[in-house]
Amino acid sequence: MIWTFERGSERLRCEIRRDEDGQDYEFVVAPADGPERVERFADPAALIARSVEYFRILMVDGWEAPSDPRV
Repeated sequence: MIWTFERGSERLRCEIRRDEDGQDYEFVVAPADGPERVERFADPAALIARSVEYFRILMVDGWEAPSDPRV
């Protein structure tokens, strides 16, 4: 799953994916102007809890879904 967010001219991509060996999960945060950050999880429930927490923080900090759904 991939989510995109914007705040003014800033863009941010968040992704939940399987790791390379398919055993664990990764929560990826990738700002448009910087390196991506990857958090790894063996427990899917912990992954979901972390992503929900992170998305809540983004909303509080003024991030929104893109106004253009093609972004």
